[in-house]
Amino acid sequence: MGMYHSTSGKVGFAPHRLHTNARIDRDTMRRVLAKEDELRASERYQALYSRSDEPSHLRDVTLQAQCEALRTCGVDVDADRQYLVALHNARYDYRDDPTMNALTVYQRADRSRRGDLCDGMLAPDVPLAAAADGDGGGAQR
Repeated sequence: MGMYHSTSGKVGFAPHRLHTNARIDRDTMRRVLAKEDELRASERYQALYSRSDEPSHLRDVTLQAQCEALRTCGVDVDADRQYLVALHNARYDYRDDPTMNALTVYQRADRSRRGDLCDGMLAPDVPLAAAADGDGGGAQR
């Protein structure tokens, strides 16, 4: 399945790019990406993230961090929300730039890749786990 979220800049297993006329120069983008990464890891944002596991909540907190990072770096995202699109396009725009890719957690921690299974193939035999008392934990059966 890969990664699919508008804030990650990736659909499936490949970066994507949406059309926008908004541009952020490389140096500013470098600072924005570093600031976003710092904000995401901060106690304040971790507390916000931990309030809910709902994808829409996680997206909203991420967008809040991204807007704050843009503002902090002098990008007027409030005047033009297309700067968010430009930020989300950075993964595509800098896909071959290891320096830029190392700046964000969603690049550093992304291990998604297309596997070997295809439609119609038998799935491998694997142990299954059941949730115990609905707490999300489980014991192998």
